[in-house]
Amino acid sequence: MSKTVLSVTKVEQCDGDLGVEIEVEGLHIPTVLSEKFWRVDKDGSLQGESREYVTPVPVSLPEIKKALDYLEEQYRRHGSIITDSVRTGVHVHRNVQNLTLKQLFTLIV
Repeated sequence: MSKTVLSVTKVEQCDGDLGVEIEVEGLHIPTVLSEKFWRVDKDGSLQGESREYVTPVPVSLPEIKKALDYLEEQYRRHGSIITDSVRTGVHVHRNVQNLTLKQLFTLIV
């Protein structure tokens, strides 16, 4: 049996498929959201009214959809205006703990 990434690392196993970080700048940015979906951080690399929204743990694909829908609704409620900026971005982290080392290598390549 091939070794998995989890079996050769010293990290705690976690469920879920993805973790997401969304950095935004703009106006009327929500600063408090449901902790079920998002942790809200102030990011020093961003300017003006800005926040970074981070899923608190890796979540399933259906849960990511719910979290993004929730964030979109909060933007509407606050009248948020998101500004395009080279300082902002979206980062997606994939949970690879259950992949074999060969599968991980293939994914990277």
